[in-house]
Amino acid sequence: MAARRRKKKANFIDDMAELPWQVNAVVMVVAFFGIKYIPPLIDAQSIVMRGLLTAAPNFAPLVAFIFLVPTVMSATSAYKARKSYPPVYPVSMKVKKPSGRSGPPDPWAQQQPVGKELVFPADERQLSPGTSDGLQELESLREAEGYHEPQKPQSISLDLIWKIEWKRFEELCRAYLEVKGGRAETTKIGPDGGVDINLFKDKSDKPFAIVQCKAWNAYKVGVKPVRELFGVMAAEGVSTGIFMNTGSYTREAVAFAKGKKLLLISGEDLVKSILEMPDEIQSKLLQVATEGDYTTPTCPRCDTKLTLKKVSSGKNAGNEFWGCRSYPRCRVTLKYKPEMA
Repeated sequence: MAARRRKKKANFIDDMAELPWQVNAVVMVVAFFGIKYIPPLIDAQSIVMRGLLTAAPNFAPLVAFIFLVPTVMSATSAYKARKSYPPVYPVSMKVKKPSGRSGPPDPWAQQQPVGKELVFPADERQLSPGTSDGLQELESLREAEGYHEPQKPQSISLDLIWKIEWKRFEELCRAYLEVKGGRAETTKIGPDGGVDINLFKDKSDKPFAIVQCKAWNAYKVGVKPVRELFGVMAAEGVSTGIFMNTGSYTREAVAFAKGKKLLLISGEDLVKSILEMPDEIQSKLLQVATEGDYTTPTCPRCDTKLTLKKVSSGKNAGNEFWGCRSYPRCRVTLKYKPEMA
């Protein structure tokens, strides 16, 4: 589904740097000794092959250096992460005071539940969120600290659409499309990709339409992602494409979709359409949109809620960001913006 930012194309060095530095170190050593000492032992019949095998050991240092670069990058990242992003056990809830600024909120900048800050260091309290005892203990601690669940909205609105996290928006789109007719199924977890929902007719296994969802209320969707969706339609052999966005679209995107079986649905379009539906259906869609913790973003890799963390040192010290609870196994992070400027 639609995250707010795009990553640069990863190359070989970047891919290797994602691995633990120990793995890169082993690969570097194996590559060096393998290229240095194995080729001379091979008895080749071809003159060209013999020449290549003879020259191969000379490239061993170069190959080792290539693997040394991601090794250093990975080790540096691991060191900075340990130093800057200490783990939070098990929940950290920040209270954000309203600044008085107006404007639509950024989808990744939801206000945290009202109440005192709850931070339970490992040496003071450890819970087991995966067990009923741990959950009961957490609820008791929340009650003792005066924590109360935020009041949920009573109706679908554009403000709500802007506040819900990307996965809730995707689920809302799925439920909305099913109301419109057909069977809607979400694809695998992830806030960025070509297809987020497949639409089927009756019991057909082949979708008649594909849907992409983007929670980009702060930005207008340009022609590039719309053109990419059209390309996926052609590749998948699907005649209809639907683009659903919490925000709006540029004139170029609208012009590109004109005359094609491409439906562009903005946040305002979605809200208007829902509010024209019967009250019972509106209530069901509202329940989908506000299910659980509907404002905290979900990790696109682990399918668990991210937690708000703070950089403790360096040039970005004090900055808050969304980080995965499975760190360091999962290093997914998302920017946190308290409000729109």
